[in-house]
Amino acid sequence: LIITSFIFYLFYINSYFSTYYVNIHYTIFLLVFQYIFKIFTFERDNMKNNRKPVFTGVCTALITPFRDGKIDFEALSGLIEFQIDGGVDALLINGTTGESATLTDAEKREIISFAVSEVGGRVPVIAGTGSNDTHKAVELTKFAYDVGADACLAVTPYYNKASEAGLIKHYE
Repeated sequence: LIITSFIFYLFYINSYFSTYYVNIHYTIFLLVFQYIFKIFTFERDNMKNNRKPVFTGVCTALITPFRDGKIDFEALSGLIEFQIDGGVDALLINGTTGESATLTDAEKREIISFAVSEVGGRVPVIAGTGSNDTHKAVELTKFAYDVGADACLAVTPYYNKASEAGLIKHYE
């Protein structure tokens, strides 16, 4: 439909403007078509790899409960059990709902370890490991993997405006 519409557009433009403008529009069309083709090729290639998703269904982003300025692990345990009993398909720990930007590195590690242990493989645990510091994000991601988290939630560095090359390096 997009291709047909654009070809019609080219013929319409051709009747009113010079060939120069049509060539510019045609070049833009080819670039857009190549981009769309790459997206579909990427999706097809990923499907060929038979990658299974970490989960399908509902994933709850848990809060981090506090009592007297410290993480309330008893309340966190209750939240985890409540969600699993309710039928969630995965749990997200240390996401932005879990106040991750205000937690210390030690607290983040404690929460991830606790959650993985508490869940005990009943549902996948996705650990929020993002940071505006690439080095810290990599360290926390490795830690989450080592303690048994099923996946990580990585974010683009916040507060830092990275170039395109910088973003690629961050995720590599």
